[in-house]
Amino acid sequence: MRGVKRYVWGLAAILLMAGARAYAAARDASAVSIAGIYALAGMNEPVRKEVLANKNVDGVALRYWWGDVEPSEGSYNWRRIDSAIAEARGHGKKVSLAVAAGIGTPPWVYADGVVPFVFRWTKPWGPLLCSEQRIPVPWDPVYLSKWRAFVRQLGLRYDSNPTVVLVKFTGLNGATAESSLPHEKGKVIARRGGSCAGSDDRAEWRQLGYSSEKVAAAWKQIADTFAQSFPHKPFAMMIGPGDLPRIDGHARGRRTGSPARGPLSAELLDQGIADYDGRFVVQSNSLSGVWSWKAVASMATRASTGYQMLWRVTGDRNCRMNRRVTPCDPHAVLEAAVNRGIDAGALYLEIYAADILNPNLQDILAGAHQKLSSR
Repeated sequence: MRGVKRYVWGLAAILLMAGARAYAAARDASAVSIAGIYALAGMNEPVRKEVLANKNVDGVALRYWWGDVEPSEGSYNWRRIDSAIAEARGHGKKVSLAVAAGIGTPPWVYADGVVPFVFRWTKPWGPLLCSEQRIPVPWDPVYLSKWRAFVRQLGLRYDSNPTVVLVKFTGLNGATAESSLPHEKGKVIARRGGSCAGSDDRAEWRQLGYSSEKVAAAWKQIADTFAQSFPHKPFAMMIGPGDLPRIDGHARGRRTGSPARGPLSAELLDQGIADYDGRFVVQSNSLSGVWSWKAVASMATRASTGYQMLWRVTGDRNCRMNRRVTPCDPHAVLEAAVNRGIDAGALYLEIYAADILNPNLQDILAGAHQKLSSR
């Protein structure tokens, strides 16, 4: 009997030690700084070896669609993410990880009764111009249940991975991993290759019962799930001032005679900073040579902040990073954008791979790497 007891106590001790080691590993993973330059990978695209080999790159920002990771309910394909993380680790790089819903939501979600929001594609990239796309209505209870179940699985897979130092908050997605819902007003879209009448997204949202309160409540459920599923990781909300418009705000203000409230995006960022004990990170995805969101800079004293470049400067004849003012010198524009982000208190910057690979921009990357690495 004593031998059995000794065996049980010995087994318990081994399990406790294993648990302590696992906790320590997770704790150490969370202690790794998120500071630095991250190379921005395309959705579902591998990171080129030349990017990983760049000594001025501290990490890679990996992005995937939900439908590619969970093609059928409860069946997961982690291979692509695992391979990219392993390759980053082999080059001594950190990883930020985003898996988005939005237009990448798998079809089985809708088959189970989730209400879709349908809109026309107007971007100069991605699906065919004027094609109909759909995203889940974010406050749909079936959608929230299925998305939160996926986030829990994502956390089980990567929360203890020391290479993954930052996770992106997702679930309120439209065309990208950014927290943004379609909000076009039905204008005519004309681009090379065709034109069409865009969808009146705001009118459709109203028909579906849109309210800022519903969006905020959905955000809270999803944010709580990220916080619980990634207890050892910071998580970043990527958003801009107009990404989650108060479609109902102005009308309410006119009826009551009170002024409309400020951007919903800023309100949610403030709530995230208050609710999640320093693990909530604020990220703006529209940094350029001539503009940055001042609200994010004002939050740098209360939360970690980061910026993603609006576009690449390499090979962009439309000068998007210079507010389309031509001509634009790629070196001068990227340098101005990087300095804007650093001066605003950013811990990290996400820069497109094309600019990481540009030999004429390496001095900018080196300077930014040095400044950010000391934060």
